Amino acid sequence: MHRSNGRLSPLLVAGLLLAPVLLGAAEGTVSAGSGGTALPGATFSIPVTVVLNSGVSVETLSFGLQIDSNGGAPAIAGPLSFTADPSMPAASLVDPSYKPNVISVAWLSSFGPPMTGTKTLGVVTVTVPASAQAGQTYTLKIIGASASLGSYAVLLSTGPDATLTVGSSGGGGGGGGGGGGGGGGGGGGGLPPDFTISSVFPASQTVVQGSAVSYSVLIVGLNGFNYSATLDCKGLPAGATFSFTPNPAPPGTSVLQITTTDATPLGTTTFTVTAVSGTLSHSATATLKVEGAADFKVTASPATNWAAPGTSASYTITVAAVNSYNETVSLSCAPGLPAGITCGFSPASLKPGNSTLTVTTSASTAAGNYNLTISGSGPGGLIRNTSVVLSVGGTFDFSVGVSPSSQTVVAGQQVVYTVTVSSAGGFNSSVALACAGLPTGVSCSSFSPASVTPSPTAAATSRLTVSAAANATAGTAAFTVAGTSGTTTRSGTAALAVGPGLDFSLSASPASQAVSPGSAAAYTVTIAAVGGFNSAVSLACTGLPAGVSCAFSANPAMPGTSTLTVSTPASMSSRNLSFTVGGTSGALSHSTPVTLTVGTPPVIPSGSVTNGASFSAGASAGSIITIFGTRLTGLSAGTVVGADKLPLPTDLRGVSVTVNGVPAPLFAIANVNGVEQINLQIPFEVTGLAKLTIVVTVSGAISDPVEVALQREQPGIFVVGDWTTGAGAILHGADYALVSSSNAARRGEVVLIYATGLGPVRNAPATGRPASSSPLSETTVVPTVTFGGATATEVLFSGLAPSFVGLYQVNVRIPTGAPSGSVDVVIIISGQASKAVKLAIQ
Repeated sequence: MHRSNGRLSPLLVAGLLLAPVLLGAAEGTVSAGSGGTALPGATFSIPVTVVLNSGVSVETLSFGLQIDSNGGAPAIAGPLSFTADPSMPAASLVDPSYKPNVISVAWLSSFGPPMTGTKTLGVVTVTVPASAQAGQTYTLKIIGASASLGSYAVLLSTGPDATLTVGSSGGGGGGGGGGGGGGGGGGGGGLPPDFTISSVFPASQTVVQGSAVSYSVLIVGLNGFNYSATLDCKGLPAGATFSFTPNPAPPGTSVLQITTTDATPLGTTTFTVTAVSGTLSHSATATLKVEGAADFKVTASPATNWAAPGTSASYTITVAAVNSYNETVSLSCAPGLPAGITCGFSPASLKPGNSTLTVTTSASTAAGNYNLTISGSGPGGLIRNTSVVLSVGGTFDFSVGVSPSSQTVVAGQQVVYTVTVSSAGGFNSSVALACAGLPTGVSCSSFSPASVTPSPTAAATSRLTVSAAANATAGTAAFTVAGTSGTTTRSGTAALAVGPGLDFSLSASPASQAVSPGSAAAYTVTIAAVGGFNSAVSLACTGLPAGVSCAFSANPAMPGTSTLTVSTPASMSSRNLSFTVGGTSGALSHSTPVTLTVGTPPVIPSGSVTNGASFSAGASAGSIITIFGTRLTGLSAGTVVGADKLPLPTDLRGVSVTVNGVPAPLFAIANVNGVEQINLQIPFEVTGLAKLTIVVTVSGAISDPVEVALQREQPGIFVVGDWTTGAGAILHGADYALVSSSNAARRGEVVLIYATGLGPVRNAPATGRPASSSPLSETTVVPTVTFGGATATEVLFSGLAPSFVGLYQVNVRIPTGAPSGSVDVVIIISGQASKAVKLAIQ
């Protein structure tokens, strides 16, 4: 574990970046079927399966299977054989030579992609000794299983032993000639031949409307079964058809092809494959997801722009993908542009993204509004259009408006108006604001801002505060707001009614206090008369939690003071209380905010919610962040407590964090050199919100809520060690070794960059759970990566790193034009750039 400057290393924040968390318990199980019955001299098939725990992936796997004779049963005399499932690659090693009753099978080359979930590995076949007697048994057992992910071992357990029972030899003769299940009973005492559908692979697939997809159906014979079965498929969506090759099919593999039409409904359905042979019938299920065809749409911003004759106006044209569209789209303006108007695009052809449209007018272009149509053309004749308006010429001028048109103010109070300055004819100059005509005792306190500059496409606004003194003249008057730009003045009007001046104001002193649980705090509440007010005011507290009480020394109270006493229970947890003291007299009502700190709650200073890799302030959904503050953990200096299980817990040693009310998964809590911090994942559930409200609870003590702007992306690259060296957490793609000054990267090689905050992904895992390797969770936006200022042209993968929580991985090829030495590496996504880290390039 690395520490520096009172902060945990980003490597720990990522959850041990280069190695999965090993919990000491098995992460999967390898099993050898459920046993069965076979005749003397017959063959028996043993399906071998692996079940991997949720979130576990493996790239290599091996197992051994042993068949032991029980009692007086003769030993297995011949070697065992293995047939891999159609969904699996051929095994690298199949070794039956150790003992006649043992076989070893291994896949030593990495699966691509890594294996997850439940998988049928294949079938081990054994011949029952001809001298075996009915009723004798054999034990089928997995004697060893292992797997790995990269250079790290994945712990597998072995499933329960199964039993093979020898059937009656007389039954064998009847079964051999009976043509299916019927003849098996003729000899009496033996189980008839049977079969099973071992798997339909893949278990789930996706097809585009109008296309076809294929599955493999594996039929495994049992008890000497060697007949054909007729295959059928039920439950497909409307319009989808199917065929099997071959059909009927003997034991082995038949290919199921499913063909959809353009009208096949979108969505996911579960279908059933059934095989029938004589009176025998067996089924298996799989799923099919139908997606719409890839498409795109074209939009423009702004919808309207202005240009003087002889000048240009620009628009942003966006090509957006629909259903993962990723083809090149060519942009053009529709024929028939008005005389003297031309248009150009930069770039003119692009994959989904943004292009700049520049529309240029001539000096002779007539004033008016022109509708322009922009077309996007993709392969196969796919065309999508949008339109914009170009406003040419017009009188260079502006207008001033005031809203609302009328308001009422009580003497001694304020009201606020909104002043809007709108452009005409392309006006885009600064306008200074002033007001006149207000009644006696009423003034324009402020314009915020005092001058504004509208654009040809957007008005500008200012907040006008109007104040009435306690002795302001009652009545209604119209006033004027004037805007001046150069020698031009334009104005707008509004009305103001000044009401009766009798009123009061309310305040509390001090505004904030701190006490220990079980103690009381005293505040002085002041009722100040306004305009000769001299009536009783009823006082009350609102917003206090259960168990906390308040009392006033005088209530109701005349203008003057009353002592407020707030009492807390001894059992109360530390927290900050914000409550309100209100006063009511007839129709008049006023209040003042008051705060009370009970005990020592956690404190999160402004700007202390940071990206977990770069420690820059901010957050994005699904990313790793670090919160710094005071009393955040309850730990002594030098103590670190990390999560020891997946999915990540939402509580560590009594510390929890909520993000907009959603419990956040925690990586670690720490007190490093007296600096307390919490490392956590921002829940995916807050995606799309504008801001986050974060609350930390420590053994019941509750912090004040902290508001943080939620960014769609906030890229940060992890470093090795600390930020004083700035060495990025970047691996060689060939051997996954860390790039360092002594093991530098080369131009043209693929490296793996570990980061966080790269934004939304497809196939997002549940909050707190590791990302899957199949399917991968790719970012919806492909980032740009620069090496010493040279931009990489090949980003091979960008998404969540499989088996990790909140950790992103970018696989990118170093450009051949990158400089050598210790260079800056930067990830840029949706215009957001990460802090630079260092990479050694030779």
